[in-house]
Amino acid sequence: MLDAGRGGLTPDPTRAARLFEQACDGGKARGCYALTDHVLARTPPEAARGESHLSRACDNELGETCVRLGVLLELALSGMPHAPDRAATLHSRACDLGALLGCTYLANLTYLGERGLERDTNRAVKRNERACGGARSEPNAR
Repeated sequence: MLDAGRGGLTPDPTRAARLFEQACDGGKARGCYALTDHVLARTPPEAARGESHLSRACDNELGETCVRLGVLLELALSGMPHAPDRAATLHSRACDLGALLGCTYLANLTYLGERGLERDTNRAVKRNERACGGARSEPNAR
């Protein structure tokens, strides 16, 4: 709320970043996730810090951060290194943590046999079913 001035508060992104960092340092995964937005919004983005914060949040079992870091690494966005194999591992972790978008990415990679994953249509369909909450469908090929 403080970062964007919601709830009648005066926007103070610097103070918000300090509070997010304090939360992150205290083991709060959502603090690490929010802090990443501030770090990556800088010009140039501080990719190493952003990667560190997302990794910490992923390690603290916030699956959506595993997905976000996976996408940034797979596509080399926001100054992140291109690390597609690590991205696949992060999507797998995200799926295991219940982040359904991670299951979708993992299903696509499995369907296509990319990033060190063996091409396996049956496994891809099962992962996609998990992502869709049990509905049966083919994964989307990219």
